[in-house]
Amino acid sequence: MMVDSMTGDVKWQVQAHSVSTDSSPTLTTKPPLPGENSTRSWTRIAVSPSFVATVGLSDAFWKLWDAASGELRLVSAAHDGTAGCSCEVDDMGQRVLQEGCPVVAHTRGLTALALSPGGERLASGGWDPDLILWNAHTGAAERSLQGDFTAGEAWSLSFSKDGERLACGTSRGSIRVWDSTTGAMLLTLSAAHNHFVAYLNFSPTENRMLASGGGDGEVRVWDVVSGEKLRSIAGRGIAAFSPDGATILTATSAAANDVQLVDAESGELRVNLSGHTAHVFSASFSVDGSKLASGSRDGTCKV
Repeated sequence: MMVDSMTGDVKWQVQAHSVSTDSSPTLTTKPPLPGENSTRSWTRIAVSPSFVATVGLSDAFWKLWDAASGELRLVSAAHDGTAGCSCEVDDMGQRVLQEGCPVVAHTRGLTALALSPGGERLASGGWDPDLILWNAHTGAAERSLQGDFTAGEAWSLSFSKDGERLACGTSRGSIRVWDSTTGAMLLTLSAAHNHFVAYLNFSPTENRMLASGGGDGEVRVWDVVSGEKLRSIAGRGIAAFSPDGATILTATSAAANDVQLVDAESGELRVNLSGHTAHVFSASFSVDGSKLASGSRDGTCKV
């Protein structure tokens, strides 16, 4: 769902694999693609200025939507166990199968998704051992990244500001960084956290600075060139930089019901925002940094 942060009005929403600008849309059902479970809600969302990428629970593929209109632009490839398909969407909103089977495609549900800042590339990882880089304009799989993954290990993904680095946080608490152009492994932090790495976010101003949020109740800031841990901040799960890179947004490490704004350099608490009555599992700054939104298990989104 895309919501106007000033008025709270719904701009467009996606439901049951269809798009509508009506606040009470008539839902339509289409035959599922290989690997698709059309009755489930989306469990991963990635956003760039132009696109919104979504993936559903148990789905082995992603969908790409126009961020302004909500128009479905592209559906990625997925294997059905015997062969793959590459899918586009025509002018009538119908799926079109391209000729040939892709060399690379996911075979099981996805657990991690990220769009490059310019929206040119998309990365996905899931319950198979593949981490795949895609061309977000064509849907073509560009390469499969190697990292000695086990099924379901990829938990979070983030591109650097220039799109040249891709970081992956795992269920084992490790972080890996690749050159997204060559596929070369640049860095492995085997024990970045003592629990799963739920959140990764590169600084929007520094290509080598990465924040990670773990299930161990800490947010850690890394230099991905040297591998040095720059600082640790008490915070659970969420680790998001402000657009100017000066502030890190996280949730309180105890009950995780509050949102905190922390100085990215010193680690000192700037602001504590309370109001949610249950765990805050998602939060992000607006593009200009003047607002932030948080989503909680209490069923509310606060701006």
